[in-house]
Amino acid sequence: MKMNSTANLITAKEGYVMARNTSESFLRVEDVMEILGVKQSSAYKVIRTLNKELEAKKFMTFNGRVSRDYFFERFHIPDKAEEQIS
Repeated sequence: MKMNSTANLITAKEGYVMARNTSESFLRVEDVMEILGVKQSSAYKVIRTLNKELEAKKFMTFNGRVSRDYFFERFHIPDKAEEQIS
């Protein structure tokens, strides 16, 4: 494995790139609630919808979490806003 400290990523032998800390790669329901200003039930609906979209594209998903990158892409939130939330 090769460490890339500037991006905080690990490049595996096969060439896959994984985030060092998976909690940085995914948003939880509390994060979605805060970002969108919605209640918990609405945040879970958003997560389920986005995860269904990702599953249709053959990505693996986790219940109650959504890919940070995909979330910001789908809600058209610029990268600068994402950095402020982190």
